[in-house]
Amino acid sequence: MANLYYKTHRIVNKTNMDLDGKVYAKIIPTEPLSFDELINYMTDHHHGIDRCMVLGVMYAMVDCMKELLCEGRRFWLGDLGVLYTSLKCKAADDEESFNPGNIVGIRLKFKQNTSPTAKLSPKILRKDTKLRRK
Repeated sequence: MANLYYKTHRIVNKTNMDLDGKVYAKIIPTEPLSFDELINYMTDHHHGIDRCMVLGVMYAMVDCMKELLCEGRRFWLGDLGVLYTSLKCKAADDEESFNPGNIVGIRLKFKQNTSPTAKLSPKILRKDTKLRRK
């Protein structure tokens, strides 16, 4: 069972007095893994699959994901969830005055798989995690 550390903090919310001053928990993040560290981690946990194979598959996956996302495709990453893009826009008064200049960016979005049978569902993550306060 993995340890997940958290700390508590008090909310300041002047627009919703029911929330103002309440105490909640926040995860204390650990150092993120680099892409290379993730590949090493995967190699260490899957004996028989060498680093070069994992590296090649991961880089090919990223390249394919970019192509698909640039085509507006959404795709599932197994039990993890769905990855997709959306647009960041400046509003226009009406459809006739909207033009490509109103589009200021493309966002990469992710929606987790919340199915109770997903290996990474919130319920499963909670079951497999020991929460520890710091």
